Amino acid sequence: MKNNHRRFAVLLIGLLALPAAQADIYLGASGVRSSYDYDNIQDSTGWKAFGGVRLDNGLLFEAQYQDSGSADIGGQPYQLQFTSAAAFIGYHGQADQAGFFAKVGVHDTRAELRDDRGRSRGYADTTGLALGVGLSFAFNEYVALRGEVEGLLGVDDFSDRGDSNVWTAALGLEARF
Repeated sequence: MKNNHRRFAVLLIGLLALPAAQADIYLGASGVRSSYDYDNIQDSTGWKAFGGVRLDNGLLFEAQYQDSGSADIGGQPYQLQFTSAAAFIGYHGQADQAGFFAKVGVHDTRAELRDDRGRSRGYADTTGLALGVGLSFAFNEYVALRGEVEGLLGVDDFSDRGDSNVWTAALGLEARF
């Protein structure tokens, strides 16, 4: 997983090196509410940090790191925690202060099982498809409010039924350069 995080960091640095005349650079952070495909795993609250480049033609490239927080497993002394790095390509449209975006990419996710004392009891790493859509509202040319919904598909999570999906709703701020 560490090698993939390095790849995502290199991708982001490369994207940020694009000439400013051709692109808008942005960085931000959001609070995240995650839900899972199982009835006995409760929703969790976490955070994410993201950054990317929007080209003048609407094309966007984005990288993010997300921590879903700890999700209680009903009736069990364990919690699941999902952390992921993702890289996206997508489209961003802007009309005055309002904007929208859609993106598709790849995620590298770790599902970690922890006991009630916070000790790790095992983990599973997965790489899969990531999707997202969202809206933004620019307060000015430098700061925007951003809301989005994302799906990390095919996450390995220790269950007997196979991979599941992690669905997130996020609200945060974006700094534009």
